[in-house]
Amino acid sequence: VYGGYSKSGYASNNSVVISGGSVWSNVYGGHSESGTASNNSVLVSGGSANAIYGGSGFFGNASHNSVFISGGNINESVSGGDTFSGNANNNSVFISGGNIGENVIGGRSNSGNAINNQVSLLGKPVFIKNGVNETIIYGGFSFAPATTGDLRTGNTLNVFSSGIEAKNIGNIQHYNFLLQANSNLKLNLLDVAGTHLGGNLTPAPTLAMPYVVSGAVLPINRSITL
Repeated sequence: VYGGYSKSGYASNNSVVISGGSVWSNVYGGHSESGTASNNSVLVSGGSANAIYGGSGFFGNASHNSVFISGGNINESVSGGDTFSGNANNNSVFISGGNIGENVIGGRSNSGNAINNQVSLLGKPVFIKNGVNETIIYGGFSFAPATTGDLRTGNTLNVFSSGIEAKNIGNIQHYNFLLQANSNLKLNLLDVAGTHLGGNLTPAPTLAMPYVVSGAVLPINRSITL
């Protein structure tokens, strides 16, 4: 399913909305074979589909695309922007509900950069496929192990609720958490093997709580597990 499709030109400002039923294929907000896919979106509030791509291309860039999921079942992965050899920059994924079976990716490029992407988790989304949570949340991603592209710079993970579980996270520079009055654990990682948040990464990671609910006061000597 395509909101917009182009062989060589731009695929821009297209959208797909799914509120029910079953889509037995992948869903693309906009797709360009060799041009740029930008400002496309997919919104899912119900029903089911395979993989979701806000915007995608083979040889061009995928930028400023977005995916919004508030319900339904996504059998495979979710990606804000996806390209084979271009750059996948400045894409966003917002998940506030539903079930996602595989990975959540801000931007993916096999040979270019995937930077300045954003993944935001709200509400109570579930990440389960065949009874197992194998979901890794990536800011940037590549299927090519030897890629020379930048997959991390400026990628951001926002966690606005508590009790969310994922297998792991990767290629994220900035971490933002919402401080609430009655919650501790924000994001539970089930398999932290290979997770590296150390300060020797370049660029250095940042961790912040820029969002605070009214009444959410952190007393002296009290800690919150993120």
